[in-house]
Amino acid sequence: MEKAQVIKGWGTAATVSAMVVCLAAVGVLVLCGAQRTAGAAGTGMPPVSIQWQPQSTLEKLVVAKILEDGKFLKSELDKLARKTDKPDDTYKKAWKDKFKSSHLNNPKFWTGTEWKKGWDDILEPMHEKIKGSSGVSIDALSGAIEYKERANQGSETEIDAMIKITVFFSASPGGYILEGELLHRRVCQIEPIEPKP
Repeated sequence: MEKAQVIKGWGTAATVSAMVVCLAAVGVLVLCGAQRTAGAAGTGMPPVSIQWQPQSTLEKLVVAKILEDGKFLKSELDKLARKTDKPDDTYKKAWKDKFKSSHLNNPKFWTGTEWKKGWDDILEPMHEKIKGSSGVSIDALSGAIEYKERANQGSETEIDAMIKITVFFSASPGGYILEGELLHRRVCQIEPIEPKP
């Protein structure tokens, strides 16, 4: 009986280890720009292999901006958690102005039951969720780059890519999600938010 339990325990451990290895492998493939194949059946041509160039200039700039904006968001969430009164219109306007140049210019927030969109509708429920928390932590940041059909071609406002960014953060007792979008223009300065006094 004891031997059977030991074997069962080792079997469980082996299964868990295999799952961790598989997940790690998937993560590495995603982070390194996993190669994909695509092709049309019946064309007489082989599938085409395509992948992101790892650590491209655009990727590095976007990652740096997301990280810096994440630090700024954390500091603002800490302040919001310490706020005792409900955010009024003046507070909401000041908050919106701070995030104008970020992917959280017009964000979505998951309340646990529904999505709220825009800071005017987000700040109060978000404040209720994190109010009194001794520490807010940013748990995960992710971005997905999608190339868009080019608009305003040849101008400085020409948009050629959109980056959908998801922020997972927690403040005792729960975890929350914010989503936003960053538009990349052909002539584009991808810079972090400048903190305002």
